[in-house]
Amino acid sequence: MPMEYHIRQYGLQQGALEIQYIEEFFGEFPRRKTSAEVVARLQNRDHQIVMAEADLPDDP
Repeated sequence: MPMEYHIRQYGLQQGALEIQYIEEFFGEFPRRKTSAEVVARLQNRDHQIVMAEADLPDDP
């Protein structure tokens, strides 16, 4: 069965919070960034924060 997912684009502040949450929740990142670090790095640059979101297989 194909997995359905949604593409969501975030503004800088909310996107930075989403990135921080993902890096805290999943232990795969050697050094976790804070939302303040993400904002500081991207605020004066062209940027786009886009994420693909899908339900887990056991979600109702």
